[in-house]
Amino acid sequence: MGKNAWSAEVGRPPEDSNLQIIGKKMSFYRRLRVEELLLIGLIFAGLFSDGLTKELPVRERYYRGTIIGAKALGMGGAFTAVCDDATAIYWNPAGLTQLKLNAGIVAYRISSKDVVGKILGQTRFLGKKQFTFLGAASSKGGFAWRPLANIKKKNFYSKTTDEAGNIIERWTDLEYTLNEYILTLVEQTDLISMGLNIKYLGGKLGFAQKEMVNSIWQEPEANIASGKGYGLDIGFLILGKHLKIGAMLGNVLSKIYWDDYDAITLERDGVFGLAFQINGLTLAGDLTKKLSENSNSVYCFGLQKSFSRKKDNFSNYKSRQKARESLFDRFLSGRLSLRIGLLGENSLEERNLDYTTGVGYQYDGYGIDFGIYWERTSTGKNEFKPAYQISISTGI
Repeated sequence: MGKNAWSAEVGRPPEDSNLQIIGKKMSFYRRLRVEELLLIGLIFAGLFSDGLTKELPVRERYYRGTIIGAKALGMGGAFTAVCDDATAIYWNPAGLTQLKLNAGIVAYRISSKDVVGKILGQTRFLGKKQFTFLGAASSKGGFAWRPLANIKKKNFYSKTTDEAGNIIERWTDLEYTLNEYILTLVEQTDLISMGLNIKYLGGKLGFAQKEMVNSIWQEPEANIASGKGYGLDIGFLILGKHLKIGAMLGNVLSKIYWDDYDAITLERDGVFGLAFQINGLTLAGDLTKKLSENSNSVYCFGLQKSFSRKKDNFSNYKSRQKARESLFDRFLSGRLSLRIGLLGENSLEERNLDYTTGVGYQYDGYGIDFGIYWERTSTGKNEFKPAYQISISTGI
């Protein structure tokens, strides 16, 4: 028996094939190594294709927008379970299933530049006067536009000291706009209503900065960039005879990609709301929580009392004979609503609370709402600065 035959007989490869086996193993490992490197490269590219640049010179809070709709504002922002007008696109898309008419709505804000809306929605980043919402909706879905930021700074000066004790002075010019476009889809079952917001975000940034470190000028920086992004919101609503339960997950998937800057992932938040309605009286409460560490909880409470001479006048206006009524009778048959609300962060201690008030009137498919946000000043005293918002809605 030859040596090679003996090796094969006992189950071992013949010695003269060892080099072939080693070669095959090395070839396998080379292929595996190449595949691993390609995979790592793809992962690395995926992680840093929108990065490896620099941080966007705009803080996260600029993406928050402001409170939408004078009706919701008048109720302190406690609107996740109420959500019974076209601004439900923003507050809880599942609420659109409550609409009896196709509706359009526009909201306009008039604000003191010193009112920042620090508890629920930044206001100062939209300028002094600004449309805040334009939308159209039905019980099957809707679409809307709202601005998130419209900032202009000219020769803005700041002075800081870093950890090494260096004194850093900056002069900044900044023009920054960001808009959100929303498509809403809703579905209703016997038990629950569900809504989905599909959002497109588009923005522009112009930035120039001069910097001095310890009285030594540094190389100036300037850039113009555009940003594009996407987002998803998911809403749920359970309708009872008198009790409504709403929930909203905002920015479930939301990211903005900027030219020459790192991508921005928008912070997710969760909102849970309850509303109790009986005899024209609505009591509502919301709890909002950013889904990140060390974030504040926001509590909102609102009350609305509606007065109407004719039951369900707003939804049945098409079937009435308006010619037989005087103008005054028609006005009295509308629905007048008075509202009040409060909102605070973390606790309901007085120093953390802001207040809201509002009034609304609806008749013949048309509605107008006016709300005031009373923000406590930084002095800690019972002094407030107002921000105003007006909303106009109409049946379509």
